[in-house]
Amino acid sequence: MIHGIKELFEEIFPSSMITVLQQCYGDYIKDKVSVKVSQSYEYVDVSFSKLKKISEKLGCNEIDINKDKWPGCETCDHGSSYEVTFECYDFKD
Repeated sequence: MIHGIKELFEEIFPSSMITVLQQCYGDYIKDKVSVKVSQSYEYVDVSFSKLKKISEKLGCNEIDINKDKWPGCETCDHGSSYEVTFECYDFKD
């Protein structure tokens, strides 16, 4: 089992809300970890260095990224939300 997933993402994305959607148990080499990073008013910044850190710390070779956004008020942006879901898999031995 992989420990500290939420803490790792909180370290990389400190001003965002982190939700671990699926955590691996047992034979995690065949499973995946899905983590949602969301924040209001601004896009979640995803860079190569952040992806590299996630890959190194989790020990995975593959990361899929899915982005979603919900627009807020047209004039003041109130209620806007931005999300990135990271699906990490193909774990190293």
